[in-house]
Amino acid sequence: SPTLSYVGNFGYGPNATAIMEIGGTTPGSEFDKIVSSGSIRFDGTLSVDLINGFMPSIGQIFDLYDGNLSGEFDILDLPALSTGLAWDTSNLYSMGQLGIVAIPEPTTLGLLAAASTLMLRRRSK
Repeated sequence: SPTLSYVGNFGYGPNATAIMEIGGTTPGSEFDKIVSSGSIRFDGTLSVDLINGFMPSIGQIFDLYDGNLSGEFDILDLPALSTGLAWDTSNLYSMGQLGIVAIPEPTTLGLLAAASTLMLRRRSK
């Protein structure tokens, strides 16, 4: 079950697997969170499990780690999300957060690529 853990200096070794559970949006009672009064060093594998039938939605942020963060996990084992959503790991190593973002539809990506190509052609003339 999710918990809020307070630690001093803390680190994962290269063979470690950090299992973090997410079953809602409240830290400690619905998703795991580790708060360090010192530093947290990432290594090994981060495995996220969705529990209690919870399915994250766009814009949600899960603040899993607080402290002076360093290193990186070698492997991120993140569960599948609803169609059109993706995990945002851009703040994992700086702020300890995982977020949920929308994936642009393939049609939108094609239109953006075509528009970019046209703009580049216009600039080069």
